[in-house]
Amino acid sequence: MTEIGFSAFNGCTSLQSVVLPDSVSEIGERAFEGCTSLQSVDIPDSVTKIGSDAFRGCSSLQSVDIPDSVTKIGSDAFRGCSSLQSVDIPDSVSEIGRRAFWGCTSLQSVDIPDSVTKIWSCAFSGCTTLQTIVIPDSVAVIGGGAFAGCTSLQSVDLPDSVTKIGNLAFRDCSSLQSVDIPDSVTKIGISAFRGCTSLQSVDLPDSVKRIGSKAFENCTDLNEIHCRMKSLKDVEIELDLFDESIFVFDESIFDQCTLFVPPGTQREYRHHEVFGKFKNIEIEFEE
Repeated sequence: MTEIGFSAFNGCTSLQSVVLPDSVSEIGERAFEGCTSLQSVDIPDSVTKIGSDAFRGCSSLQSVDIPDSVTKIGSDAFRGCSSLQSVDIPDSVSEIGRRAFWGCTSLQSVDIPDSVTKIWSCAFSGCTTLQTIVIPDSVAVIGGGAFAGCTSLQSVDLPDSVTKIGNLAFRDCSSLQSVDIPDSVTKIGISAFRGCTSLQSVDLPDSVKRIGSKAFENCTDLNEIHCRMKSLKDVEIELDLFDESIFVFDESIFDQCTLFVPPGTQREYRHHEVFGKFKNIEIEFEE
């Protein structure tokens, strides 16, 4: 046996444990989907690919050790594994598929290895107990909705390798208090941090050339924003296709939040259609 085929054990609701032989190289799509009593699975070093939806809805699965032979975790692979508390992603994995761990509501922490170059859309969306995430400096793109709805996420360390923060990437991360966006980032997507109601400070680097509309909407606790952009001429506000109103920040913060800007740029910021709405615009001198 070299492969667990498509839907091989799909819906086996009484199956509690699985030991796969060393001959297996691939766990096919939907192989164990809906095995709601499955508590443990032993994946051998021979496996190189975990297919889409492979363990989707295995709501009793508590932990999984992915061997360092695996290079790809397919889309929806562990989606809805609501009892999954920990997962060990090896250095061999280069791609975490779309919605791979969506709705893993018991997942508290995850270490993403430095072999991963892209975190696909909604990969960890709805992981409501996830408190910390360390993103390695190999990652260039954080996909749309990658961590949306991670309501317990308090901190995130974005490395200098990241160039794009996708639409809705951290939407409704209501416990996130601060975020330092590295000076490698050129785009912050639409609604990227929308609904981060505990977010108090944001650092926008000079590298940013495009900011999506509603990127910081409903971030009602923001009290300081550090803008490093020395010129706004090349900074584009990307509009939402379904709502063409031009705003990035919640209107409620314009009186309370201080916008810190580089020396010599106050006039430009005051006349900008978005940043000009802040009443408190101060010069931030380099230390």
